[in-house]
Amino acid sequence: MSRSRAAALCVVSGVVFSVVFAQIPKIPKLKVASGAKPAVEQLELAPGGDAKDPGKDRMLEHFRVNDPASDESIEMTISHKGECGMERKPGLGIESERKNLKTGYWYCTKKTNYLVMKMKNDSQKELLSETGSWKSPDGKSYVNIFLVAGAKAQARVEIKTSSLSKPVVKTYDFPFEVKPYEQTEPVAESVDKSLMKADEIDHFKVYDLTGEEWFRVQVQNMTCTMEKVPCLQFSIAHNNLGGYTHVMKGDLEKKLAGAKGGQVVIEEKKFENKGWGPGEQYWKITATKDKATVVLKTKTAGKELVKDYKIPW
Repeated sequence: MSRSRAAALCVVSGVVFSVVFAQIPKIPKLKVASGAKPAVEQLELAPGGDAKDPGKDRMLEHFRVNDPASDESIEMTISHKGECGMERKPGLGIESERKNLKTGYWYCTKKTNYLVMKMKNDSQKELLSETGSWKSPDGKSYVNIFLVAGAKAQARVEIKTSSLSKPVVKTYDFPFEVKPYEQTEPVAESVDKSLMKADEIDHFKVYDLTGEEWFRVQVQNMTCTMEKVPCLQFSIAHNNLGGYTHVMKGDLEKKLAGAKGGQVVIEEKKFENKGWGPGEQYWKITATKDKATVVLKTKTAGKELVKDYKIPW
């Protein structure tokens, strides 16, 4: 081999060698690693709401939990709810989103008080929200939402993606004072007297202890039919669905004439209980010659609520 050819070969080999080894350092520089998102990524809060106005919705926290080994992520939204539940009072909303799965749970005043009472009676320190929580089929990813009882009740959320070694855990205070019920009797909450009609003698609501359902009752002393017969009109609504029932002069006397025990059932209605235990829920109106009686039973109440009204004729 000539010197010139050997020199040329060395030059070529050197170029190849330098090119190969020049590329090697680039391989470990993983773009995924250098641009990896943090395990917890804070997101921008949606505009709206005012901390000085508890009746308005507003976002408290918005973040994403990222998986370090994949593109999996779980987005969490924690919100102050201005009108939560049937009672329409402030509450706490916890919502999660993963791919096309969206779920969440709202802690409203009455429902939370009821749940804490059940936890106290059952000696439970924490209660998992089965409707707001979820986990992947392999159990490696999940969102668990807990109600935690104690000196100060709180909500706790645990979020885990597939390859995280342990879940991200956060706790939140409720925007209301938690007062577990000491009894299970229903309580009639009267409306503002200034909102009552001139002929109304009573107007109140009775909430189920969970706050999920309620009855609204209006009682009016008025005249009924075109003949203007004296009567008591009862308007009873169950979750905004209801109608009118009348106890009328003449009609009452006819019904009592054939009744046993001097009492007659004017009307009654029962409702299907779709959860929260085996309790019944219903309302009933009975009457004697002296009084008309409203009987209400919510599904979690230990006994009926009974209110009497004097027959005005």
